[in-house]
Amino acid sequence: MHTFDDVLAYPRPCLDENGTKEQLKAYQEALVAFRNDDYTSVITIPAGAGSGKTRTLVSTIIGLLRLGVDPELIESISFTNASADDFQEKLIKSLADLSQVDSSIPVVNLGFSTIHKHAVDLLKKLEPHVGGVGYYFEDAATSNSLSSHDGMERENREKAIRLALYSSIVYGGIDGQLIESLRPFIDQDDSEARFILSDIRTEDHKRRAEDFIRKDMMSDAGLGAFTNIDDTNPDFCVAVATDALMRLQEQTREINISEKRQRFGLPQYLMVDEAQDLDLIQLFYLRALALNGVSILMVGDPRQTLYEFRNSVSEWPFDESFMQALFVGTGIVPRISSSPLKTNYRSRKEIIDLAEDVSEYFVSESLASKSPKVKPIHDPDESVVRSHPHLNESHSDNEKLAPAVRLIQGAKTDRLDLLKPPAKTVQRDKLSGPLGRLTRRSAEVAEQSGSSEEAKALQRKLTHIQIPNLCGGEHEAEIKAAIFDLYERAKAGDSVAILTRNGLKTADFNFLRGILKDRYADIDSPSSLVIDQINSEKNAPLSNYWFLTAEQDATQGVPFTSMMIGAAMHFFLSWDKACSDEIKLQGLREVSAVVPASTYEEAVAKNSRNAALLSIAIELKPYVAALLANEADFFPNLTHLDISARHEALTRVLARFVFDVLMKYSVTVWESFKGRVFSFQPCRFQSVAVERNPGRGLLQLRPLSDSKRFFKLFWEAMVNTPFKLSEEDRTAIESCGLTVEQTRVTTTLLNFPEEMTLWKEQIEQKGGSVTSSVTSRKEEFIKQRELIHEQFSKVFHHKTRTYLREIASELGKLIRLDPSSDPNSLLIQGYEHFRAARQKARVSTWAKEGRNKVSYLGLFEDLLTGMRDIDISSRPKAKPADNEEVSPPKITVTTIHSSKGLEWDHVLLFFPQPSSRDKDSSFKSVRDLLYVAITRAARTLTMVVGSDKNYKESPTNTSMKIALHLMNEHGRKQDLFGRQIQLDKLDGSDNGDGEETYKVERQTSHSELERAMSCRIHHHTQHERSLSTMVPLTAPSYSFFFHTAMSSLCAGLIGQRLPIPEDPILDVVRVIDSLASKNGLTEDTVYQSLINNAGASVSDLMQSMVPMYFLSGGERFAEVIQYYTENFARQLASITVGSRLFQNLLLAKRLPNHKIWIEKPIKDVLALKEDGLTTYLPVIGIPDIKIAGDTINYVCDYKTVTTPKQFDEELAHETLQSLSEKTFMQINLYQGLLDKSHQAAPYSEIIYVPDISLMEGEDIPEASPPLPPFNNSAQFRVRSNLKSAVVIYTESFDLDRFESTADNIAELRYQAEEHLNALPVAIFTPAPLVGENCTTEVTEDTCQSCPSAIHCAKKKIVREVL
Repeated sequence: MHTFDDVLAYPRPCLDENGTKEQLKAYQEALVAFRNDDYTSVITIPAGAGSGKTRTLVSTIIGLLRLGVDPELIESISFTNASADDFQEKLIKSLADLSQVDSSIPVVNLGFSTIHKHAVDLLKKLEPHVGGVGYYFEDAATSNSLSSHDGMERENREKAIRLALYSSIVYGGIDGQLIESLRPFIDQDDSEARFILSDIRTEDHKRRAEDFIRKDMMSDAGLGAFTNIDDTNPDFCVAVATDALMRLQEQTREINISEKRQRFGLPQYLMVDEAQDLDLIQLFYLRALALNGVSILMVGDPRQTLYEFRNSVSEWPFDESFMQALFVGTGIVPRISSSPLKTNYRSRKEIIDLAEDVSEYFVSESLASKSPKVKPIHDPDESVVRSHPHLNESHSDNEKLAPAVRLIQGAKTDRLDLLKPPAKTVQRDKLSGPLGRLTRRSAEVAEQSGSSEEAKALQRKLTHIQIPNLCGGEHEAEIKAAIFDLYERAKAGDSVAILTRNGLKTADFNFLRGILKDRYADIDSPSSLVIDQINSEKNAPLSNYWFLTAEQDATQGVPFTSMMIGAAMHFFLSWDKACSDEIKLQGLREVSAVVPASTYEEAVAKNSRNAALLSIAIELKPYVAALLANEADFFPNLTHLDISARHEALTRVLARFVFDVLMKYSVTVWESFKGRVFSFQPCRFQSVAVERNPGRGLLQLRPLSDSKRFFKLFWEAMVNTPFKLSEEDRTAIESCGLTVEQTRVTTTLLNFPEEMTLWKEQIEQKGGSVTSSVTSRKEEFIKQRELIHEQFSKVFHHKTRTYLREIASELGKLIRLDPSSDPNSLLIQGYEHFRAARQKARVSTWAKEGRNKVSYLGLFEDLLTGMRDIDISSRPKAKPADNEEVSPPKITVTTIHSSKGLEWDHVLLFFPQPSSRDKDSSFKSVRDLLYVAITRAARTLTMVVGSDKNYKESPTNTSMKIALHLMNEHGRKQDLFGRQIQLDKLDGSDNGDGEETYKVERQTSHSELERAMSCRIHHHTQHERSLSTMVPLTAPSYSFFFHTAMSSLCAGLIGQRLPIPEDPILDVVRVIDSLASKNGLTEDTVYQSLINNAGASVSDLMQSMVPMYFLSGGERFAEVIQYYTENFARQLASITVGSRLFQNLLLAKRLPNHKIWIEKPIKDVLALKEDGLTTYLPVIGIPDIKIAGDTINYVCDYKTVTTPKQFDEELAHETLQSLSEKTFMQINLYQGLLDKSHQAAPYSEIIYVPDISLMEGEDIPEASPPLPPFNNSAQFRVRSNLKSAVVIYTESFDLDRFESTADNIAELRYQAEEHLNALPVAIFTPAPLVGENCTTEVTEDTCQSCPSAIHCAKKKIVREVL
């Protein structure tokens, strides 16, 4: 270990100790504060753009490691997964450099994540120890209107902030001080933008908090169930974690802090990047961590806040008075670093000065302005200081002082020829004679008329197309020259970018290429230019996407296939009374049920009655009307004002597709029920959710398990229905100004990516004449198709999940009142909540009249805007290829938001044009947007701004309109218009980083490796895409329950479970404690002891597993609980007798120098060396139990295994072999990741018990399912003579196998990275991605139990036709 003075004086990697010493002083200040383990520190370092904040954080982490801090005690939080991965990569590379000169510092893997994932991971670590958490969905409800998408999102955030705030009040031990200390900031908060709560100023929150947080009650399922909810609201995850931490700090005040960290998996130090983007919920979470002994170091810049719309707190973490108010009465004194990072190492002086001048100009204007739109900007004096360039004394200062900024005034272009979509060639039969002349003359007249109308339409659309909207006027030549300069610098190898406010459209790209074509005739050649678009994370099902047209061209817009899927989703989910009445008036019948059939043809024969297509077309009228109301989004190429004569044909195309979906649904239902169902089955939301009670004739809810099943089946049918377009269909689509995609008769939403991949490989293998834009977007076409699928999945899943959870909550309340109630009576009572739950889920589309237009809300609005995306597990980003040949010049185009954290040598910024959408944007958010945009430029910045010559002071001026005027005014004062800038680099330094000697891959978890060894489609779905498993409501999952109960029992057995009133775990613990160390035990003896002495408690545990909405009233309920109780007790008996788990826990608890971890991660970095390149592979695993010490070195994992429902069936030999291989791989990997310093011989176990999950309505089996017949092998031994468990164990560590696993991990990372850059056809083969069996397709057993099956076009269907 290094001396403190040495670490303090010489940071690694080096900072600015030979320069301004700003980084050095901030680093030293943090280490000095962190040195005292008896005191919790919270420090914020203000860090301007390009000031080296990440490097400072990396040095601080390495400083702690050099001082001997255990890597397990250091964690880091970044705003996105991409930035977390980047942070981890920089740290590992720095450690690798340091290890070359100091072997005492190993290359280690720390915890890097987003704050949302950090909260979820913490909940999982706390779950065995903390039995329940006060989250009550119904109690947290608010009265906000759900008539809009924003209203729904606001309600969710209000629910989360209320829980985080109230738990901080109740468990803080400071009475009502917190609210009162924050009062000045509550009063300052404009429109509750940061405090979120609409009643923040009026409510008595101290009283409300006591009512809200019921300390004497635990949630029905506790932390475990919460973490098992699929796709949980991320804000609420953070709030629940805050509540858990506040309870923890209250109940663990007497526990030694080191013991507390080890027991609960809490870090000692936490680094937080981009602190300005935190919201108040997240700040309360960090506060709760600090109250549990976690010292926190935050960095950021309040002038780079881009997430005001997400309620970010902006400057507050950098305001000492706010931070002290937040921590009032806690004994923690937060502070702002006395050494802000203000040296910009990135940009030339002129760029920095412009950013600082504009920032100061906006602040002074905000304080002087009388406009109601302009609120004062409060930049904390101690945090916001003027940045300056880094002037290197060893080189000439000419480079940093070179002319770097110019402004050009732009206006709308008159180059309308560049905005037109490519002309379509129409083959006409040539006619001779007078008829031919007449036909040609008529065509010419029509073309002239159309051209005039098209020109007018293009002029109108210019406002919505960003680049052409500013590329005209008297300075057009200057703007063109700037674009040429950008391309020339790209050709010279510099990095260049075009920044705009919003994502660019096809017309923008066509215009940009058209401008370049004026000088560079071959610009469309694939070797001449690549335009790299960095997309915003915000997407929606009906967003604009790049796609391949039927004419083999690239275009951007809303694909018509997306409109088709939207129509099918609308038909299933939405219901409109006016449409229903019209159907009845026309003598038709609503299509609400279908007859199952074994084939599509049979389905058509059975269901083509009562003019189904006409009925469907009427049901689609609100959807089509919503499309027409958003003409600019869906019909951008429409040149005729009136499309009334054409939309009917469009409706027919949509109705025919919906009919095909229904026929596919008929077949899917048949397959699901294995041909046993012949009667009508529901095919609309209304009929899926509600049925008529046959005995009483009353409407009632369907059992939720049935509704879940039909929701899933309709989704499967919808995504597997081919987009079969006839020539008539294509003509109808094109008549509405839409572009037809390239599809085949087999193309579906689900297999679209695969078919595009096949097309791509055919083009690459056979060659073909495709345009440059197509060549450069081949991979993007595939990824965009995946993205469209993901977006529809999110909306459908969200709708069905919200409805089911609302109904489940109401049924749960009814069952609490009378657990023995007849299920049908409960369903009849529950029907009164159907409408409210339906409205909450916003499953219908409805119209809202406005002054100028009709808006369509509910389902259509969500299809148009998408569901809120939080970067918890978003798809990873591709890294630049290592072995790229000489690549063509590249121009990056990106939004300002997406440019955050990036930089380019040369930036061309199109100043945001004011629009009606600016009305809610604050003046500060506009200032911050511009500050970020300006500081992305390293060498030159060219800004194209619109004119302000007609600007007048007005109370209706938006913040952006005022900003445009200020920028023009500043440009004129500083003489920035039309000046010359220095494009070349003057100091002669090389941009390259030299030959790379280290490569750091993304972190690999054991679960990811296991999925890759199971099936590549499963891995791709779960780890390379953002796809939910589509579980809309948690079923009674024995697999999950068993794991949770075992971890809780283990925690209780060693005294690590916090006291909980009437905790049933403790009675079971007492029995196991009394028996585990005895000799000569039999399974029957242990089972009888559990039943006799803790039977009631085991029964209580079982009841906590079964959700309240699980309808098993009366005698059935008792039988279900008895079934679970007996089987769980028998499994515990087998584990007690056949495993060392309980004995080792009890022994290690008494032995000195032994530590026990329950569900805590083990991390390491594996290193592979090849051809002078060292590849570092961060790896993480989470064994259920880990014991490390001089006497015991033990790892254990327990899990359930699914066996066939029919006991006479057996798992396929290949399935069993694969399971055995993955089992040993898991044991071996955990052994290899353990700390090697312990001398005890390794002993590892994996315990399997049968999954005894019982679905609603399923018959109760007479016996437990059998276990797979594992056999002894060279790698492990099997204890298989037990009745209700199988124990697989090994007493040695196989180094060769561990090295083989490391090779598999390296291969996995290589394959995954390749897939991000270019998806191969092979990825759609249902076979393992890595491992010995990667050429063998998965078996039916594996496929049937795969959670990704719903998103898999290759899943193996077991058909059984009677």
